[in-house]
Amino acid sequence: MLFVVTIISVLMVFILPSAFAETISNDDGYTMTVSDTILKNGDTITVTCKSPSDIVPKEIQFYMKGANNEVDYNVQSLTVSRIVETHDLTIELICQFKTNEFQYTKLFQTVTIQISTNEFFITVEPTIINIGETVIITCNTIHYNAVQSIQLIVDNKFVERDLSEDLGAVSFSYTPDDLGEYDIKCDFREADADDDHISDSVILTVNSIMVDSPPNGDTTTDDSNGGCSDCTPPTLGLDTNYKRIVDRGFSYNGNPVQVEFWHTPYPLITALVGNLNIVQITVYENSGKSYLDMVQFGIGAKEIGEPLNDVEILIEVYFESIDDNNIGVENVIIKDRDNLLDTYATIAFVDVVKCMDDSQTKECVQVILFYSYREPTLNNVMVVSVSDKERNTQDFYFNDGVEIVGESLNEAPTYELYNKKTNQQTKDLTLTLTRIDKVNHIWVDKYDVEYLQVSENRFDRITPKAPLECNDPPLSEINVPNRNNCHFRALAIWK
Repeated sequence: MLFVVTIISVLMVFILPSAFAETISNDDGYTMTVSDTILKNGDTITVTCKSPSDIVPKEIQFYMKGANNEVDYNVQSLTVSRIVETHDLTIELICQFKTNEFQYTKLFQTVTIQISTNEFFITVEPTIINIGETVIITCNTIHYNAVQSIQLIVDNKFVERDLSEDLGAVSFSYTPDDLGEYDIKCDFREADADDDHISDSVILTVNSIMVDSPPNGDTTTDDSNGGCSDCTPPTLGLDTNYKRIVDRGFSYNGNPVQVEFWHTPYPLITALVGNLNIVQITVYENSGKSYLDMVQFGIGAKEIGEPLNDVEILIEVYFESIDDNNIGVENVIIKDRDNLLDTYATIAFVDVVKCMDDSQTKECVQVILFYSYREPTLNNVMVVSVSDKERNTQDFYFNDGVEIVGESLNEAPTYELYNKKTNQQTKDLTLTLTRIDKVNHIWVDKYDVEYLQVSENRFDRITPKAPLECNDPPLSEINVPNRNNCHFRALAIWK
């Protein structure tokens, strides 16, 4: 049996005398009245769905995202009140009138959700610390899909910014460098507006008592180093006296290496798209395992020394201290702008291991990463960066690195190319190009004509145009050139 469903859309809008209420209707007399079209979370919205006076629908239904639906039978109107609770910036409301088994009418209305200042939060833990200690500042909002960036503001000065996608709760680590009180706020900036939202202030108090010595007791406070209680960064191999304290601190797919300072020569490893890769990073932190804060692993650096933010793939592993001898993974953040990594299958483990083969105790932290590639990278150099809770950081580059080979599992990117109009005739001048060679920037159109991408919006044709087959006399043999002569036309084509 064939069912025919007719949907009658909204054709007319008019405003009720109320300053905020709005009613929409169609030509058949069905109406939908909304008590307010601009609301905030916590407000109550009232909606009335009403049919014409001469029609009693079999069923009237009301739909609102994030709230229970409402339905009534054999009535001419349905009035519903709901409390607004959403992180979206708009909510779609629907009144549906069912007149028989095969026909119904729908009316749609969209209301705007205003962002309130009290929906932006800040947490500082702890609020009283000793000089040299670090606090965790968490900036949070339910409107994560409307926020483009979250900034940490200390004493009305910008300190740090987070630009990650789908921002909700963002945590910053902050270590004050002086005594006194600090006024700390979070600045939330919207994605599609110039307005920003400032959270309430939290006062952080820094006392003059020095922090206790780290568990190992092998560091001292040195005023010449800015007053830090521990100025030694974590290492994958050598200590500050060039003594090896970690054996084989880096391994890629079972190929370990003794890590040097800054740059470690590493043979080119080949990895296949779609296959599992295993990376092992062994770290020693002189203040104790619980003082290790973060390990970053970057893939696809152009050269030794390239900043971590510029590599093609960056995996960040943040740690949580369980006790002085145990550490766990608190969070993993993957920055992969070109979808080169299978992010959903990326796993990070952490273990406590011996630093040297002949060590009697387990004083090192080993991070093990499991992941696979979806597409080859353009560059091969790898980099590891390790940081402790005192913000001491050290980078290690590995070159030649890793070369990823195999066909991409991603859909080939396309580009809509718009040609200039000619003064002779009007044609369909839109051409879709598909990338076929990522390394050499080669694209192709539906006619198999190849183009070289020389800049973001410029493509030069590299497939030569075929000459026309021409039987007309050469231009040199005629007195007056004729536009219909194919030799004449070829001049314009090859130009």
